[in-house]
Amino acid sequence: MTSTKKPKLIVIGFDSIPLEIIERHANDGTAPTLKKLMKEGSYGHALPCYPVYTPTNWAVLATGAEPGTTCAADWHNTVSGRRLSTFDARAIPCDTIWKAAARQGLKTLAVQYPGSYPPPFPKHNMVLAPLDTGLASHYLYHGNVLEIAMQPSPKSLIARATQTY
Repeated sequence: MTSTKKPKLIVIGFDSIPLEIIERHANDGTAPTLKKLMKEGSYGHALPCYPVYTPTNWAVLATGAEPGTTCAADWHNTVSGRRLSTFDARAIPCDTIWKAAARQGLKTLAVQYPGSYPPPFPKHNMVLAPLDTGLASHYLYHGNVLEIAMQPSPKSLIARATQTY
């Protein structure tokens, strides 16, 4: 019996760091894993959209939509009379890549991605360390269970999350 593995896609984004700095560290040996990922994958510049705020640009990357469509043109959005951080998935009304993937039956894992928590389809979307709650503790959300883990490092939670998927 042959097993067919589904291809996996990993998207890594760095906030507020020029690509030239990442390339310099990859090339001088201080970031060998990034060097390997850059050699075996693809990378490039991402041009910011305006206004140039962290949640605005992460929402544009996750949706492909303009800030007026994502409603993330500021640090907050009002949804049903409730003021939400635009790091909160409920503040972004349009489709994200993980919503589209879930509708196709694909699973996603978002690690510290602004606007990914709470996950829209818990059976298909897993979120690790959502930014809207801060990084003092690490969160692993899968299915209908939210585990709050004060002791494990993000690395150990990522290992657990990838074993689940």
